[in-house]
Amino acid sequence: EREREMEEALEQCVTGSVQNCLHENALFFAERLFYEREKDVESLLVYASTLVMSHQYMVAHKLLSELVPGHVSRCPTDVMKSHPDNAVCKLVYLFGTVCVHVRQYDQADQQLRKLPETPQQQYWLGHVSRRMGNKEKAIAYLSRSLELCPVMWCAHRELCELAHAVDSDKAFSPHRVASFEESAAASYL
Repeated sequence: EREREMEEALEQCVTGSVQNCLHENALFFAERLFYEREKDVESLLVYASTLVMSHQYMVAHKLLSELVPGHVSRCPTDVMKSHPDNAVCKLVYLFGTVCVHVRQYDQADQQLRKLPETPQQQYWLGHVSRRMGNKEKAIAYLSRSLELCPVMWCAHRELCELAHAVDSDKAFSPHRVASFEESAAASYL
């Protein structure tokens, strides 16, 4: 009982610190929570997320490189592919984006491919393909991201930078607001 109270207090400290942009504070409490919970998936996700908020991408990459494979191996493939809100999917998604930040594009591609198709996943695969010099794949992924969510502005921007024609009017018509709300509901984090 006492342990659970301590964990709840740590969770509140992390949440409050994040809400008040006190990232160093959040990081301290997230790390403590991570070790209190013996490195479970949820506390790893919180800890790694606070590292990312603090722009400590290399530290997050090292941590996730060591621990994500074990968590993924315990999660059935059908769960990974059908439930983007699953904590392991969120962890893999975060790991994939951290790999992008540290320019480990092959590793980012490998992680992101494990996830179900969402506009966010397709965007990041397009971004990674572009960084790896594969323009055709980048255009295909970024275009698919826009098919799934026409208001994925970062995909629009990258397609324009690749000199690929994009119909921006499609994204900003009034009936597209629902499309954005639906895709936002399918986010990983």
